[in-house]
Amino acid sequence: MSIRDNEDTAVYYTAGSVDPESGRAGAAFVLGNSVFGWRTSDHCSFTQTELAAIAQAIRHAERRAEKHILIYSDSITALQNLRNFHGAALNVTALPFTPFWDEYVDADNKRRFAGTDYQTVTAIGNALNFSIYVVPTSSWAEV
Repeated sequence: MSIRDNEDTAVYYTAGSVDPESGRAGAAFVLGNSVFGWRTSDHCSFTQTELAAIAQAIRHAERRAEKHILIYSDSITALQNLRNFHGAALNVTALPFTPFWDEYVDADNKRRFAGTDYQTVTAIGNALNFSIYVVPTSSWAEV
């Protein structure tokens, strides 16, 4: 059975659009019979509006705690942009929460991290060409 045929899969369709005459821009995503659309900053590129739609679809799926998501996009440029982050650094704020995220000091007195969430973020960073920087945090209130 494919993920598409799985009843636990939320299927999103995304769209970004820019009026070439006025520069007005917007983004949207569709989930089932529900359409979610909004204006973006004027004069955004088509790629930027499509990336905004994809990002909001992912946020929506996270809020709904979807088990599986499938996103359809008609923008090859947006999808290509998601394949490589060109070595950018992603700031991560986290506190130790074993076994998901753990922090320790190694023999060289360097801060190190471990745990399943750390390994996941690192694996995604390796696949998409970005590094992570863990922002020092002293309490959950700062997160």
